[in-house]
Amino acid sequence: MAHLRKLKNREGRIYYYIAQSYRIKSVTKQRTLSYIGRHDQMLATGDTDPELTAKETVANWNNTNGLTPITKTITTDTKASSYLLNFGYQILSRIYDELGIPTVIGQYAKAHRFKFNPDQVLKLLVIGRMLEPASKSRTIADFQETLTGAWALSQNDMDRSLDHFGTKELKTDIQLAIHKNISKLTNRTATLVFYDVTNYYFESDLGDPDILMDGSSTLLNKTLQKKQGISPSGVVERGMRKRGASKEYRRDPIVQLGLFMDSNGIPIAYQIFPGNESDPLTYQPAIEQVKQQFGLERIVTVADKAMNSESNVSASKKRGDGWLFSQKVRGKKGVPKDIQEFALARSDWEFNSDMSIAKKSMIRTREIGKGANTTQVQEKVLVTWRRSYAVREKIRRDGALDYAAALTNPEKFRRTMRRGGKKYLKMTLKDTKTGEVVEACPQLDVDHELADFDAQFDGMNVIATSEINMSDDEIMRSYGQLHKIEDCFRVTKTTLKTRPVFVWTKPHIEAHFLTCFIALVILRFLQFRLRNQYSPERIVEALRSLTGQNWAGGYWEIFANDDAKGIMNELGCNLSNKLQSVELVHHLDRRIML
Repeated sequence: MAHLRKLKNREGRIYYYIAQSYRIKSVTKQRTLSYIGRHDQMLATGDTDPELTAKETVANWNNTNGLTPITKTITTDTKASSYLLNFGYQILSRIYDELGIPTVIGQYAKAHRFKFNPDQVLKLLVIGRMLEPASKSRTIADFQETLTGAWALSQNDMDRSLDHFGTKELKTDIQLAIHKNISKLTNRTATLVFYDVTNYYFESDLGDPDILMDGSSTLLNKTLQKKQGISPSGVVERGMRKRGASKEYRRDPIVQLGLFMDSNGIPIAYQIFPGNESDPLTYQPAIEQVKQQFGLERIVTVADKAMNSESNVSASKKRGDGWLFSQKVRGKKGVPKDIQEFALARSDWEFNSDMSIAKKSMIRTREIGKGANTTQVQEKVLVTWRRSYAVREKIRRDGALDYAAALTNPEKFRRTMRRGGKKYLKMTLKDTKTGEVVEACPQLDVDHELADFDAQFDGMNVIATSEINMSDDEIMRSYGQLHKIEDCFRVTKTTLKTRPVFVWTKPHIEAHFLTCFIALVILRFLQFRLRNQYSPERIVEALRSLTGQNWAGGYWEIFANDDAKGIMNELGCNLSNKLQSVELVHHLDRRIML
């Protein structure tokens, strides 16, 4: 039976949930079935007693979804088990099988003469990552006991499997099989792909050393290695856990992950890099890997301005690939003057009916390289303007200027990154008493000239692409889908709890991200199959709620929230009856219509 769960966060906000208790061996746990609301938001809508409303919501849920009387006549000794088992995972299991992963692992296991089935280990780790994210040891020890079916995996099975899941051979073959089967199920062409990079942290004080040719190791960064005469070819194996520019501003060692995604929001492939690798430098190795793995002749990559470097554009042109990158337009350094002049010109703008959106485009010749190595590429540049974006940019800039003006001189001098308000600081050396320029005593002031220059570009966004025949609307539609890859990263860090990463050897790190990648693909494909009616979070909560209680005589009493019932209807299974046969519970995957 469900009960009310009341949680308070660090800010003191109170949240109400419908929760359900269950037991694994002698340990009592609880799972969230549904979200009710936030206390202050419920008060704002006129609810005078949100907690009482939440309790009534739980009571109503129990009447429709909970342990209500069953019409079938049974006796008290008919019950075969006193705890609930999850069978919703079988939907995920069916997709896992449809992606062709068991075939790949079966061939690998046969070639390496395995005496156990590593496919079951990987499947359990993937399903556990979606439904009950935890350490791999806890998944093996506890999670498998909450599922229907015959699961009898040991800790030794998992330990032996992880070393193999981290091999390049198996990781590559699994990604290729997933790509081929997703292409059949969704008509994926992979000619237009989306790429972005994020990182995941380790709760560790130390990073990993680089292993050199002579068998020694070093923690030196690339600059110090160069100074000491250590060439890149002298490094046999680069350490993965390195301190770098964390997206979450943490000082822990991190690992970089580059992800490719298709236009449906389903991941295509991934590659992990050492944590001190900058985002633009991951692009070329990742592209080459994807093209080689999948046998693609030409692809067009959509990415943000971090990938829009001369080296990336030049390499793409040499390979015959295309690009669709956003382009920096603000600032006085590192921005093409011809693009700024074109953006500021008042001519050629096309406005919509209420003058809130405008666009214009041009074809430009871009020079890459210097001196004798200079090459030219043609690009189409699309400039868009939105009134709402212009208002937002002005508010942000005014806030940044206020922040910069409020800093004391020591605070200004201790700036480490020119971000936010600090980018509007300029430094001159002068004597604070006489005003004369001197060699020391730096004086920092707010650079209003730069702020006024940036204000000219409020509301503008610039996209540069090699596809000069692509229409303006098509360029905007393609770039507009880039947000889906950011959402993929959000899902990995929240729903799948990919970080912090607790494994530390390189094979186990590779194995961890392989399980997370497969889990993300399955969730995104199921979301696509359900016509994006449900978010990944709602899908996970629905499948968690899809549980049953075993009764003798070949029947199970079924429990499911409203989302679970809707998902099952979409997949061709009717859960209107609370009493279902053993066939539905144990062989649900055979009845799912994908």
